Amino acid sequence: MAKKNKTNAKDESQQDLDEGTIATLIEMAAWWTEHKDELLQPLPLARPKFRRGKGKTTTRSIRLSKELVRLAEAKAKKEKARTGGNLNSLIELLIWEFLNRPRQLIETDSTEAEK
Repeated sequence: MAKKNKTNAKDESQQDLDEGTIATLIEMAAWWTEHKDELLQPLPLARPKFRRGKGKTTTRSIRLSKELVRLAEAKAKKEKARTGGNLNSLIELLIWEFLNRPRQLIETDSTEAEK
């Protein structure tokens, strides 16, 4: 068997990038620069307190697999400080995360004083 020398192996593995590929990479880098802060946010160590008020909550029914609910409830109980300890609070937290953590939904000292 003929041995490949390192120079030939290196040449074979390198590919020239065409203009379209370079443009795509530049676009990807620009997108990452714009979105990296929101994507890399760590989960809060403690569950935020969501704004609620009389008549300002709603009830929805969702259909989930029993196994998913069992695992989610166990995880919520295990991480009570972050999740609230139950499925309802966990879902509320996950929706808030999905919406990019809107601050207007969180209780602050000033919003508590407005009540």
